[in-house]
This record gives sequence, structure tokens and C-alpha cells, in this order.
Amino acid sequence: MLDSINLPILMLTNDLHIRQFTPQAERLLNLIGTDLGRPIGNIKPNIEIPNLEALAQRVIDNFGA
Repeated sequence: MLDSINLPILMLTNDLHIRQFTPQAERLLNLIGTDLGRPIGNIKPNIEIPNLEALAQRVIDNFGA
């Protein structure tokens, strides 16, 4: 299903590990298949995203389960 979505979507676990991503997120964030399970702070995106880890944590804190 994620392959058919034409948006960059990155799904993380509550502890900020990469769970799934769309092909668009793969290109934008410089992800590869073996990044699944890695902490989001370990990736080097193709775009400048200051405080990516802190932003992701804020989303989880405000909207997470």
C-alpha cells in the first residue's frame, strides 16, 4: 500500500526507530531497506532538517498513542 502513495511518509516507533517509509521518503531522506529498525538520528537525509530527531519526538509526544 505504501508503494502506491505519492508522498514522502516516514513511520517511526515510539522510540524513534524507522518502521516503514514510502519510496518518496526513501529518496528524500536518503534511506535504504536496511535502515528499517535504525534510529532516525542515525540517518543523513538529502535535505537539511535541523533537529529531525527532536521534531519527530515532539510529534510522537503530541499525537502518539
